[in-house]
Amino acid sequence: MIDLPKSKHYYLNKLLSLITPPKQTTYRNTLLLFADIEKEYKLIFPNDYKELIAYYGCGTFCNTLFIENPFGDDSLFKGHFRRIEFYQTMLGFPLQSKETRFPIFPEINGLLEIGYNDNGNILMWKIENNSKIWPLYFFDDYMQNESVYYMQITEFLYRWLIGELRPACLEACRHVDVPLIPRERYPLFLPDK
Repeated sequence: MIDLPKSKHYYLNKLLSLITPPKQTTYRNTLLLFADIEKEYKLIFPNDYKELIAYYGCGTFCNTLFIENPFGDDSLFKGHFRRIEFYQTMLGFPLQSKETRFPIFPEINGLLEIGYNDNGNILMWKIENNSKIWPLYFFDDYMQNESVYYMQITEFLYRWLIGELRPACLEACRHVDVPLIPRERYPLFLPDK
């Protein structure tokens, strides 16, 4: 396990008791790297997310939900901007127009992709820099329908993994017998029990 002090975040500690983090994450010293990323993109990530990435890195929880991190070639920012481009060019979906329901990052209070699953569903934050909790929006594959969760990412993950939350976007995946195949270069996180 990574040598980090016990977290101040209740749900991160619950998650750590449910799923042992890898001995080595994809990126080391992430808590130090966040300051540079936050300065570059003019935002301050929630502390529980910073610690989640410090413990787990990025990877797939229960072969269903991939959580991204802000570092490296496959950073959540690069994925976010690729997905916006895809929706705009391939689907003709004007994500950043005045007609859209939500502003998209880098606009103020915009949505920023944090995770996804193989069905094309997207987990996004509504960035609120003056808040400790950024609301989570889980969109279907064409961003037409969403579920909103006013909680930290670690609470969302923990409550979903123990069955207290049942997002429609993830329910379809839970009942399919899919072989447990980790994504290339990234770990697969499964409950210890």
